Amino acid sequence: MKRNPSAEAAITRQCQSHLSREIKLLEQYILVSNSIHENLGVSPTSSDTGEDPIEAITRQSEALAVERDRLTIALSEYLSVPRTQATIRGLLNVISGENAQTISEQRARLLELESSIQKQNRTNSFLIRQSIDLYQRIAIELTDQRPGAPTYSSSGELTPDNSANFLQTDC
Repeated sequence: MKRNPSAEAAITRQCQSHLSREIKLLEQYILVSNSIHENLGVSPTSSDTGEDPIEAITRQSEALAVERDRLTIALSEYLSVPRTQATIRGLLNVISGENAQTISEQRARLLELESSIQKQNRTNSFLIRQSIDLYQRIAIELTDQRPGAPTYSSSGELTPDNSANFLQTDC
């Protein structure tokens, strides 16, 4: 089926514009994720705007979701397929030349960023678990709840422990 060149150019521009914003958002997410990674959960505010970067990404992500729906509708109409079948890959199957190359490169970049984000999330999750474990062990030591600390017996009597509380130890 022969497609209208101006329609192809229009859908290509719309697709390229949207994919560019998706790429920028994922790149921002990676920067914030790196910051979280480095600070183990402390999310510093951006020095430029004073806005929390996580809130900014959330707001941008919500706006892109609306735009993604519009792009899906446009793809569905251009490809003459139901919305559930309207995909970038489907578009790449019917367009050619520089249009296809540009969109294909953007799609590949998004897939690369997605993979990077998944890897960072796994690493951050591990680091956060390690950090929580460390803080729990410190809290146990500081509050004298470590194994061997004084406990109550079944008769309600306090059983002594010969080791001293970390906070009460003379150095």
